[in-house]
Amino acid sequence: MIKAIFWDNDGVLVDTEGLYFESNRQVLARHGIEFDLETFIDLSLKRGAGFDYLLPNLTEPDIEKIRKVRNQLYTEMIRKKHRELLLPGVKETLGQLYGKLTMGIVTSCRKDHFSEIHRSTGILEYFDFILQNGDYERSKPNPDPYLKALEISGFNPGECLVVEDSERGLQAAAAAEIPCVIISHSLNSKADFSLAVEVLENITGFPGFLERYN
Repeated sequence: MIKAIFWDNDGVLVDTEGLYFESNRQVLARHGIEFDLETFIDLSLKRGAGFDYLLPNLTEPDIEKIRKVRNQLYTEMIRKKHRELLLPGVKETLGQLYGKLTMGIVTSCRKDHFSEIHRSTGILEYFDFILQNGDYERSKPNPDPYLKALEISGFNPGECLVVEDSERGLQAAAAAEIPCVIISHSLNSKADFSLAVEVLENITGFPGFLERYN
């Protein structure tokens, strides 16, 4: 019997991955580097890596300056779109599950970005806990975020489900031995989700899946 759901944030609850891609693309373009969507999907959604290797001639302090510019640009993009970020069906789905299970958000998102993203979503009240970048040692695809979620929830892996949208998130869940459901969208259509227990076209299908799974 499933007692807890651990939700990824970006791409599952909120539509932010396109903004993150665009902030990276614009910053790297200033340094003469063409950053396409395929590269972004490989780095961010599959491997959970940064753009460091694209700048082999720069020192780490120089790369960190570029990251800071990227992060600020991403923040500005979020602020402009904050009322439009919640994905369709999310609030209704969370409302159906609220009070029936323990629910947490488990994300690699920076805390400042997370706060900006959820300034107007109105969904944080549905969650019992939130884990963000800095709340665990290693980010996805390492299992640390989900191992921390298990510790907080007090449940065993078989009593929990993860809801993700990326290969690296799926890998993190699998490494923590927690079954994972994938929400599909345009950026993950070519991903390898063979480790998932289910791939759903929309988050609104999750409550029905949960009934069948239990």
